[in-house]
Amino acid sequence: MTRSCTTTATGGGLRRGMVRATAVVVAVLMLVSCRPEIGPRPQSRSPLPPTPEFVEVTMDEYRFDYRRPVPPGRVIFTVHNEGSLDHELVLVALPERVAVPRKRRRQPQLVATVFHVRPRPPDSERKFAVDLTPGDYAMLCFIEASDGETHLDKGMRSEFRVR
Repeated sequence: MTRSCTTTATGGGLRRGMVRATAVVVAVLMLVSCRPEIGPRPQSRSPLPPTPEFVEVTMDEYRFDYRRPVPPGRVIFTVHNEGSLDHELVLVALPERVAVPRKRRRQPQLVATVFHVRPRPPDSERKFAVDLTPGDYAMLCFIEASDGETHLDKGMRSEFRVR
């Protein structure tokens, strides 16, 4: 005569076993994922870029104020309009031996626009970042005043050299 023996887990016995097994698996996974790297580090990691320089520019009636010199490399400009009129900042790279005209010309010279801060109302601010290489630059404002002259005509320009 053959007897069949079946056991059923009742109560917390099976549950405790499952909890222990789960805890062991979690512990092993944590140990494996937190272990230090084995072997040399890959050489393909590039160094972090240098910390950018910051330049604050204040726009007021017919002038730009900022600290000089403006350094080469990544520069973050913060432009604040402290005037009572709208102003813009057009940052241009000047070719060698080209000066910013004192008055608007009929035949404009070709210059490369580096960045354009669109017209900003009074008491507003704008930030932008550019990578500057050594050379000559200018900040210009081309907004037309109520008398028909531009802010550039009224002297709102500033040249600077990045060395």
